[in-house]
Amino acid sequence: VRSGLALLDGIEEPELRRQLELRLLAAIIGPLTSTKGVTSDELAARCARGIELSLAGEPTPLVFPFIFGQFTFSMARGHGADTLSLAEHFLSQANRMSNDSARVVGHRMVGMASLGRGDLAKAKGHFERSLELFLLEPDDSATQMFGQNPQVHSRCLLSLTYYLLGDVDGALQTVLDTLKSAEELEHAHSKALALSYAGLIMAMSGAPD
Repeated sequence: VRSGLALLDGIEEPELRRQLELRLLAAIIGPLTSTKGVTSDELAARCARGIELSLAGEPTPLVFPFIFGQFTFSMARGHGADTLSLAEHFLSQANRMSNDSARVVGHRMVGMASLGRGDLAKAKGHFERSLELFLLEPDDSATQMFGQNPQVHSRCLLSLTYYLLGDVDGALQTVLDTLKSAEELEHAHSKALALSYAGLIMAMSGAPD
């Protein structure tokens, strides 16, 4: 992929060069995340370039993994304001393109950023909206693009929000139901995510094993 990116200057036609660079950048995001981690400066730079190129022409769903990459980078670095801005940008692009699958993820992202800033009511509303949209338009493609089942992730985060709002019973019921449904999926990361939240909520609430 790096070799391909290095050859782009030899392509004279601007739109062809833009399209090729977009696809090469999209292809390098996963490997960069795996090898250098989500706090990699190179990952952030590649995502920023991908966003720039995506918005320079006709709307394209390729913009979503780039915004998501920067969102994850900002969250891992503790940049709260940037994280919320990126989440809202993701959701605005999803609405602009009428992309229901991206809307599901976008509402979860805004909820995550709001939860991190202590705005529990806003977080709860976005997690609930994410789940409502998922039920209307179930789509497994987001699992492959973003690394986890969107319903499982939103329900995990909603359970934590319930706990922080003082609804311990609601938190336990939600996370245990989520764990049960995650175990039926053939997706290891989604199962691990549900297990981690179940362990967290049960430990904090003092629930028996």
